[in-house]
Amino acid sequence: MDKSNFVAGVEPGGFTHDYEIKILICYLLYNLEQPLSFEQMRDILENEGVVNYFEFSDAVSKLLQSNHIFVFKTENDKDYYTITELGAQTAVTFQKTLPYTVRKKTLEAAQKLVEKKKADAENVVSIKKVPDGCIVRLTIKDIGSDLFDLSLFTPNQKQAELVKKNFLEDPLTLYKCCIDILTKDE
Repeated sequence: MDKSNFVAGVEPGGFTHDYEIKILICYLLYNLEQPLSFEQMRDILENEGVVNYFEFSDAVSKLLQSNHIFVFKTENDKDYYTITELGAQTAVTFQKTLPYTVRKKTLEAAQKLVEKKKADAENVVSIKKVPDGCIVRLTIKDIGSDLFDLSLFTPNQKQAELVKKNFLEDPLTLYKCCIDILTKDE
């Protein structure tokens, strides 16, 4: 078999040996301290050019078999992975065998994913088709009452999607501008 298939997408300094990838997965789950889906772990590691899909999938399978990680189903029937005590010990014991730059890059990418996940939960957009266009509802959730809730009309789906995209990129700017305009006399 052509071994080049198993290094495709891996940048220089990335991992091609399963033991390195298994340590990195344990390191990621241990330091992030929260469960991740298979797709989230893969995106973090693949997008940074640290591993490729085939080697990553194989490493996850082996870590499950060896009880280094554990998979559980959420209410919406999605699989999430978490570290076991054995996996945590592996992460602590062998983390220094991973290059510092790879560890740093991995945790930074993971933190961005966590922040995006949190923002996606706090900032909600719904688009409802109406006979003459779309109603776009923009919501910034907060503890208790919503912080911001605005509905607006757009003449078509394309504009509605543009409003959604721009709102999700920077919801606080819209909130601040609305507050500034509405309270300008104070």
